[in-house]
Amino acid sequence: MLLTGSRIIRQFVQRHPDARRALDAWARLIEAHEFRNFAELRNTFGSADIVGERIIFDIRGNRYRLIAGLIHATQTCHVQSILTHAEYDRRRWMKPHAVKEVALAAWHDPHPVVVPPIFNEADYDIALDLIDGLISRGAANDLHPENAALSRILLAMYAYEKIHHPWPDHGQHLG
Repeated sequence: MLLTGSRIIRQFVQRHPDARRALDAWARLIEAHEFRNFAELRNTFGSADIVGERIIFDIRGNRYRLIAGLIHATQTCHVQSILTHAEYDRRRWMKPHAVKEVALAAWHDPHPVVVPPIFNEADYDIALDLIDGLISRGAANDLHPENAALSRILLAMYAYEKIHHPWPDHGQHLG
């Protein structure tokens, strides 16, 4: 499976260094498997749950919660956020995020046929907002009309992150 959202993982580890090993192990398991459905995912991650359009993973003995979207058609797992258990329990993460029209205008079309490459962190932030909005609307479902757009944006993000935000970083210093 492809993993996106590595900047989110790196930033979380900077704030919570004790999560590094657990997140590294989680990422390696995600990348090593293909999951055609939630049942297959649950065989590998027994404590994973579905909440709305997202998958919730317990990290480091339930000390942290990783919130992700899974797109089975492209075998992509997108990390949307990682929270402490207390932050997760406040449920602010469940509220939909509004995507500003300015962000959409930068991509010229909210449902692009061709997604431009992500060139910089501003483009990356726009892509994160778009992905979050698409997953919130159910576009991770293979039959959703926006699934193809979501998949293309995720592939652009994956290509950018491999260069600018690699994870796991295999012991490199966080920068």
